[in-house]
Amino acid sequence: MIATRSFFTHVAIALGAWVTTSYGTTPAGKGRYSYSIVRQSYHPFFRQHVPYVVAWVDLDEGPRLLSNVVGIEDPSSDVHCGMAVRVEWEPHGDYAIPLFRPL
Repeated sequence: MIATRSFFTHVAIALGAWVTTSYGTTPAGKGRYSYSIVRQSYHPFFRQHVPYVVAWVDLDEGPRLLSNVVGIEDPSSDVHCGMAVRVEWEPHGDYAIPLFRPL
């Protein structure tokens, strides 16, 4: 289950709606709304990952998530809007973070 909320952009998502989505094995997400390439980070955790892609991902189930696109060699040339991606859950203790990998 992923909670959605309203954002101040051109598109609003229903406030407080719950959507059942895939967890683990089933692909979810079919394209990004927008993305940015982060080339510099001052936080020690993220510093080792630059450059990396931060993207809005539209899930097949409806919600839009802000996440990372992983599994790419060169963010400058390997990423484009509308690219098909699948969810990949990265465990962090009791939680898992949804990341996305190109299909």
